[in-house]
Amino acid sequence: ADLEALNWMVDVYDCEYIELPAEERAKFRLISVEFWREYATDAISLQAVESQILLMSEEGLLNFPGVKEKVEEYFPGLLP
Repeated sequence: ADLEALNWMVDVYDCEYIELPAEERAKFRLISVEFWREYATDAISLQAVESQILLMSEEGLLNFPGVKEKVEEYFPGLLP
């Protein structure tokens, strides 16, 4: 659905798609892990965050240096 929406914005509204370099995406992911843990304050939000992390891992979106280690630090035992 995200890709479909992106294509729609580019095709219909002439938006420009800019992809961040891998190094910048890695920085965002590292910071995000800390925020996810900070705001996952109850069982439901923790479950939502953990399921998102697992999905991102399956899609290869955590394959940046240090990101999986940071996830392990804040969510021990979550990733296989």
